[in-house]
Amino acid sequence: MKAKKAVAGILAVCTMLGSLSLQGISTLTGMADDGVMRDDMTAQDYADDMGLGINLGNTMEGYWLDSSRVDSGASTQPGNKPQDYETCWMGDNKVVTTQEVINGMKDAGFNTVRIPVYWGNMMKEDGTFTINPDFIGRVKEIVDYCRNAGVYAVINIHHYDEFVIRRFTANDDLEGCSKVFDHLWTQIAEYFKDYSDYLIFEGFNEYLGGGPLDANGKVVDLSKEKAYLWTNTLNQTFVDAVRATGGNNEKRILIASGYFTNIDNTTKPDFKMPTDKVEDRLMVSVHYVDNGSYWSGQIGSKNWIEYSKSQLELLKNAFTEKNIPVFIGETTSIYDYDRFDKRNPIVQSTYEALDYMLRLIKSYGFVPVLWDVNDNFYSRTQYRVKLIYNKNVIDKLSKELKDGTFTAPETPTAPSTTSSSESSQTTPEPEPTTSAPTVAVPQTNVPTQAKLTHLKVRSKKKGKINVVWGKVSGAKGYEVQVSKLKNFKKLILKKTTSKLKLVIKNSKIKSKKVYCVRVRAYRNYKDANGEIKRVNSKWNYVLRKVKVK
Repeated sequence: MKAKKAVAGILAVCTMLGSLSLQGISTLTGMADDGVMRDDMTAQDYADDMGLGINLGNTMEGYWLDSSRVDSGASTQPGNKPQDYETCWMGDNKVVTTQEVINGMKDAGFNTVRIPVYWGNMMKEDGTFTINPDFIGRVKEIVDYCRNAGVYAVINIHHYDEFVIRRFTANDDLEGCSKVFDHLWTQIAEYFKDYSDYLIFEGFNEYLGGGPLDANGKVVDLSKEKAYLWTNTLNQTFVDAVRATGGNNEKRILIASGYFTNIDNTTKPDFKMPTDKVEDRLMVSVHYVDNGSYWSGQIGSKNWIEYSKSQLELLKNAFTEKNIPVFIGETTSIYDYDRFDKRNPIVQSTYEALDYMLRLIKSYGFVPVLWDVNDNFYSRTQYRVKLIYNKNVIDKLSKELKDGTFTAPETPTAPSTTSSSESSQTTPEPEPTTSAPTVAVPQTNVPTQAKLTHLKVRSKKKGKINVVWGKVSGAKGYEVQVSKLKNFKKLILKKTTSKLKLVIKNSKIKSKKVYCVRVRAYRNYKDANGEIKRVNSKWNYVLRKVKVK
């Protein structure tokens, strides 16, 4: 009851404070942000363009819990400046985020920076849940660093969502919880409404579906029915709050958060994506494709590979088939050796595991974002990936994604059997000198052909479909197919071309109808008898649909 009475007070002032709380704080965009929204891009186009991502972890989401502060949940840091909270989880090695830090991430090959934020820091205990203007101003500075560097910035509500949800689930007050998050996201969205589509909002972190704490500090699980109800309702609250602020937020990419960001929970039918006023502007967020294998010590094994693929297939079936891109908001950056399967290793080093997992995720068209904190994978003082073999993996993969030569990972084969004495010894990981490792492929007389990684499908004029794709290394030409069916069993059009774009006009293509489009590359070769043969790449992995004008 106390929580519900508090919310009544909140409602009395939230409307007024929504417009007044951040007055006097500049909302001008960063130097490199032009405020442009690219209306011709689909959500999947954004996912492709976001490339590889990295978290600015243990930074703006750092806080010290103070349960007596029932609104903010956070104690006041000595100095009480934004940077005091930014570095409060860094111990003696405190590093304030600078333009050079973000520039180094861009130079390393990352095109997306996720910025987790604990919005309760520096918040007054007055029942209004008003974000501190200095604190949001510091978040803006970091967003501007990202825009100046030319990378996407993703901001969310991180850990503070956990504190608020626990408070309101204790009284089963979903309505009150929704109103608080509506107010928080209204403030954030209003502040950043003029930024371009390189700024993306992610609703929450990992606590949707979670419950309150008991007297001993242990989490009380909600029933599955109630957990999904809270998850779905709060995601809808997030989307509605942002869209209502207008401006560029009417079309901004928004990322709905999964139930505990767990893949199994999030791909069940009970999880519902929020409805939206605009088409094709939502993604969904989950974490750690190989989480089960990591904690059971199976990294590098056949089980690790099969489990990871099965998790990605769940996501593909639940979301990709519905044109909803998947944002893997946290992905393992460093695979500790004690997490590897020592009995049946196929992949035996941390950088090979990193390369395999990132390639596997990107082969599904998803956005992998490495979880990283200060002085872990990336050095915020030297502005580079710390270890050369990890650096080479990111550098090589990011260049492949950019120039269209990306290849999915080959399934590695088990190494030759060794004696028990040999297998029990740990061999130091060698440091490569030039490039990321590649997996050996059996020799064959038939060449392989890389597949497309960049594909855009539009309808710009009545009765026409515009298809554009990136150049594929080694390709002689490209085959384009159009169908009403996503399995392409009945084709409306099949055409080959050597160009990188095609305008399709066909009597069977009708206005206001939806069609599926796919493209693959091909090359020619001579067989053993000297005859010219054709070898095709795989079709673009992510299904592309277009509604004809």
